[in-house]
Amino acid sequence: MSAMALEARIANLEGTVGQIGQRLNSIDARFTNVERKIDVTEERLAGRIDALDDRLTTRIDVLDDRLTTRIDGLDARLGGRIEQLDRRFTWMMGLLVVSIVLPVAEHFVLH
Repeated sequence: MSAMALEARIANLEGTVGQIGQRLNSIDARFTNVERKIDVTEERLAGRIDALDDRLTTRIDVLDDRLTTRIDGLDARLGGRIEQLDRRFTWMMGLLVVSIVLPVAEHFVLH
């Protein structure tokens, strides 16, 4: 092998190494670009998730307030009806006691 042939091969290898280096740099730039896009997408999705979380929290709070209001209204109505039933029960018990005691009292008073 002559020195010229060896120098030509070395030059060829150096060119090949240079091309490989350029391709690796190109691949590295593409990876950097992909990483940047992933970061942007992640930030955008995190923002959307936060916005959705805020909307859902607001809607849940509104529903909670509506349900609390309805339950309080039903509780008040039920409380009024229970008071009515309590008064009726008291009157019924009073009438029952009078209906039992009156014949016994008549028996003792008239005899």
